[in-house]
Amino acid sequence: MIFANPTETVNVTIEDDSLFEINETFGFSLSAFDAGTRTGSITDGSETVTIVDDTDTDKYGVSIEAAETVTEGAAPGTVTFTVTLDQQVPGGANVDFATADGSAVAGAAGGGDYDSVSGILNFLPTETSKDITITLQNDYLDEDDETFDVDITSADPNANITISKGVCTITDNDHTLTLTKTGTGAGVSTATASDGDKTGLPGGTADGAFVYEEGDVVTLTATDTYPGQGSLFKGWSGDAGGTNYVTTVNMDAPKTVTANFNTTYTFAVREAGTGLVQSTVTAGAGGDGARFPGGMADGDYLYEEGDTVSLIATDTTPEAGSEFQDWTVNSGNPGAGFSLTAKSTTVTISGDLQITGNFRGTWKITAISRTGGQIDPLGVTTGYYGVDQPYTIAANVDWVNSDVVVDGVSQGPMGTYTFSNIMGDHTIIAVFIPGNDPYIGPPAGDDQIFQASVPPLVLMVMGRNHKLYYEAQ
Repeated sequence: MIFANPTETVNVTIEDDSLFEINETFGFSLSAFDAGTRTGSITDGSETVTIVDDTDTDKYGVSIEAAETVTEGAAPGTVTFTVTLDQQVPGGANVDFATADGSAVAGAAGGGDYDSVSGILNFLPTETSKDITITLQNDYLDEDDETFDVDITSADPNANITISKGVCTITDNDHTLTLTKTGTGAGVSTATASDGDKTGLPGGTADGAFVYEEGDVVTLTATDTYPGQGSLFKGWSGDAGGTNYVTTVNMDAPKTVTANFNTTYTFAVREAGTGLVQSTVTAGAGGDGARFPGGMADGDYLYEEGDTVSLIATDTTPEAGSEFQDWTVNSGNPGAGFSLTAKSTTVTISGDLQITGNFRGTWKITAISRTGGQIDPLGVTTGYYGVDQPYTIAANVDWVNSDVVVDGVSQGPMGTYTFSNIMGDHTIIAVFIPGNDPYIGPPAGDDQIFQASVPPLVLMVMGRNHKLYYEAQ
């Protein structure tokens, strides 16, 4: 610089850097004095300049992470919020922090959603970030996502807090399994949910709601009374399917499962009457033929409610032996499709039921008349067990009855014969011989007897067995 006057001024520009900092200095010095033709020297050649920071406008910024989202129960079981200074602060800085409940509530272990914390973050002059770590609790409650806050404050007037609140969202990891049972057979049945395979959270018995953690696999078990009377498991519906008595559900979301049951009843089939030896009553299979096959009388057979079951009576008609008469409903309601008189009919199962098929025994008598007379009625006669059947035997002119053979046994000559209280098949044969005098002699059997007035008599008849009686006159 050139001194034109005894005093000269040097101007130094000071930059306004907007940083919060302590007072700063710089030096100013004079050197290489050239007095020219005059005599002189530098007596005070240096000076220190102090820059005083404008603390009224210069501040340091402080902020906390605005949001964090964590899943309840997920490792490591904590959430961390980072508090940041926008610059190093000479002399360091202190920041207060504290958690505050939102829909999430702080509490002791097992009694809340997170552990509350508070304190002071001490920043060294070289530090610009520090972490706040909060421990989360796994409460095993199926609830909506919840939040709590982490608030920061500072007593330092030079601190400018730009984001003062961090919000933590806890995503719930618990899911409810709603287990119910339905159907007419539900009252005597059970449906059970196991404990969670991962957490051991308890299950229970329907109807009920049970909380599990995401990832738990739950075993469902249905129990009915089959093959005994009472109930039949029909299958799962809702968030489980199939007809296996045991199934599983993965609790990756809320689940609703229903166990479906039907009622089972006994259908007792019977047969009665005099024609049982040659008759049958058969109850057909139910809708599930493998489990409800039906069977023959006399027997008790299991069916489920709503089954339509064929009921068939078999007799020997038109042959003798047995004849179906009708059905007797001993107990229960056979339904609208049932006929009391049809051999083949159906019943609809709506409760315990007992039905009897009634049969009458039928007989057949074959009446044969040999040459020389008649038997009445002739031929085949049929009737029901327990009745009588009379026969009249009459010889033609110049013939006499020599025998009546019943079921192969000679009864001797007679004009009438009656089968009493008939309970089976029979035969009757009327045998005659020529002549006018009543036959006197041994039973003739199924043979003709010939008389001659002049002995000796030789009789030869070929092709069958005969008796020959020779009597001298």
